[in-house]
Amino acid sequence: MESITSVGDEIRQLKAAKADKDSIKTKVDELLALKTRYQELTGHAPGAPVNSALSEKKENKSEKKESKQKTQKKDASPAPTAPQTVNAAAPAPKPVVSSPPVSVWVQGNLNLEFLEAKLKVFSYVSGYEPTADDHRVLAALNGLGNVSANYPQISRWHRNVSTFSEEERANW
Repeated sequence: MESITSVGDEIRQLKAAKADKDSIKTKVDELLALKTRYQELTGHAPGAPVNSALSEKKENKSEKKESKQKTQKKDASPAPTAPQTVNAAAPAPKPVVSSPPVSVWVQGNLNLEFLEAKLKVFSYVSGYEPTADDHRVLAALNGLGNVSANYPQISRWHRNVSTFSEEERANW
């Protein structure tokens, strides 16, 4: 056991001195061989309790702790809860998000400022699902060229809507 301790100390010193990995590995291999030999001779790993009375004491302590935890779990009864009622006739509340009263179209032209503001709140031009409005706005934007530098929400929407096929967009 003393040689295991001394080799362990040597390894710590080598690591502290930032010795090369090969010399550290050699000492670690030596330490592992000593530990294996020790376990073969004694029947237990180095550092394990030799005295059976000590190990029995630890086992008894852990058994008592487990027993105490089980008792606490049994004694703990769940708090009574009020019955929950569900009204099947009432629909689930929807989030209240009002859209501005103006259109993305002003005198037949696309209102980019309003569209940008609307797309900060909604995923699509008319709300949370793609519609024919998205199809019309996409066609109008494609005729305008690159507007992504000045309108990040429109750019995000454009990338998203462009992933749909022409057939899918026609069915909106």
